[in-house]
Amino acid sequence: MDKELKKLTIDAEKFAHTVVSSHHVENVQILVMPLSYLS
Repeated sequence: MDKELKKLTIDAEKFAHTVVSSHHVENVQILVMPLSYLS
């Protein structure tokens, strides 16, 4: 379970990085902030 959550977080970070490349950083922070509560 923990491994899967970690992989999910890594995938989400990659996704967030992709969004950063094409959108404003503020929008990405809204997506990433909930992830920090999971860790």
